[in-house]
Amino acid sequence: MAIIGVTIASFYPSLLSRAIAMTCIGLLFVVRSDKRIVSLGQLCIGLVWIDFWGALILSLIGPWLLPVESRFAYLAVSLFGPFSLDGLIISNDSGFAIRVIEPCSAFHNTITTAFIWLSLIKIQKLDFHFKHFVVLGVGLTVVVLLNTARIGIMAVSKSQYVFWHMGPGLWIVKIVMLSTVLGLFYFGLRPLQRRTA
Repeated sequence: MAIIGVTIASFYPSLLSRAIAMTCIGLLFVVRSDKRIVSLGQLCIGLVWIDFWGALILSLIGPWLLPVESRFAYLAVSLFGPFSLDGLIISNDSGFAIRVIEPCSAFHNTITTAFIWLSLIKIQKLDFHFKHFVVLGVGLTVVVLLNTARIGIMAVSKSQYVFWHMGPGLWIVKIVMLSTVLGLFYFGLRPLQRRTA
């Protein structure tokens, strides 16, 4: 009945109704005793988090989060020259300035990173252990640091902004970010091989 309800809600032209329906089915599944069904529920919630709830949360915490990210980017780039920070605006002594806005936030990438982590755990049929959360924390930290570095580099000049915001630099960062995260998760989430005599 729950799956039928989600299917019907999916045809309704409202993202909110689909998000609520998918969340409900995810919550129904995560309380089951069968680990496969629990995993399916966790993945459902992860998908709807990427698609809807994450963006909603970002819109709520954005006024607090963006100044923090701007400050980190400013601190990183100020090591290489005279820069100033005014709210969300990072400017240099030549007059070039960038404003850190919501799409620049690392929050989007951390949501995707967490979903990749969850998916890899479920593919390997692993239960959650403390080590897995440590690996996730390292992955999220790497994503935030790479995004912060990209924001800082974009504040250097207009040519750097164009390269790293709209040009090949954007794809370079995405590929490096994804490769690093996948590498960390591949080695960090592998089950320990038991030695045989």
